[in-house]
Amino acid sequence: MELNNEVNNEENDSNHLNFAIDGEYTETGYWTGAAPNATQQNFEPGVYTVVAGDEWGALVVVHFTVSQ
Repeated sequence: MELNNEVNNEENDSNHLNFAIDGEYTETGYWTGAAPNATQQNFEPGVYTVVAGDEWGALVVVHFTVSQ
């Protein structure tokens, strides 16, 4: 796993604080089932979307592509 933790402050005013984060992460799949019988499944090629939010209303949407 490689992750670049460089953060650049693009905008900082009284209402917003935005950061550009550049990173690289390698993952081959996901886990299904429960321990001790969980099995790893490979991502099929395609475009995926991950959406995450928190209790304060922040929302992040990330798209990634699996090529092989």
